Order: sequence, then C-alpha cells, then structure tokens
Amino acid sequence: MRQTVEQRLKKLYDQRAALETQIKKIEAEKAQELRKRQEQRERLVGKVIYALVKSGEWSEAQLLELVEPHLKRASERALFDWPVERNETAGDKGQSGAGAASKKKKTVQKSISSAQSKQPKTKPAPVSQSELEDEFNL
Repeated sequence: MRQTVEQRLKKLYDQRAALETQIKKIEAEKAQELRKRQEQRERLVGKVIYALVKSGEWSEAQLLELVEPHLKRASERALFDWPVERNETAGDKGQSGAGAASKKKKTVQKSISSAQSKQPKTKPAPVSQSELEDEFNL
C-alpha cells in the first residue's frame, strides 16, 4: 500500500530530527576533543617554560614578567603568593585606579628584583630535547 504525503513527510521529519541529534552529539564530541588538545598544549608549554627556569636559561624574573600581567583571579595569584588586585576585593571598592596600579607595579618590580638577586651568575648548559622528553614523560 502506498503511503500518503503526510506519512512520507512525517517519516522525513523524523529522519531529520534523528540526524540533527546525531550531528549535535558529534559536534559536542569534537568540541570536547578540541578543548582537551588545547589543555594538553597549554600544559606542555607550561612544562617547557618551567624547565627553562629550572635549568637557568630563563630567570625567575623573566617568568614573573611574562606571567604576572595575565593572572587576574585571586586563586591564580595566590599560587604565586602575589597580592590580589585591590579592585577585586570586596572591602577595597574605592581604591582601584592609579593607586592600585602603582602598588601593583611596585610589587612586581620588588618580586623581579628579588628574583634577579637570587639568580646564579653562571649560565648552565642548555637542556636538550631528549632531556625534556625524559623529564616530562613526553
């Protein structure tokens, strides 16, 4: 028996709905994979930079100079024992602006100068790719 137009349309709409569900599922898997790869890249870059500091090729001051401007959350700054910016704390609402920026700059300069004074005067041998791979199980 031949299907009516309405039956054929219903069947096609059902197929389309099933396909859209499959597409959304696959797109979610793709997005998850992209996030995972990005996190792996970020961890790897962090390990390499940490290895450069550990080996002495980069000073701690260079690391601080690179990282500090990008850490805005109190929890991130706490990992490095850096003060929380005044405009982010609940009790210091009126003290943001030039005063807070000046204090932040002085804190960073103090951290950098103390880190520079602790650096050895001799430059250690560069770390090879195989040493990095061994150390970080790459």
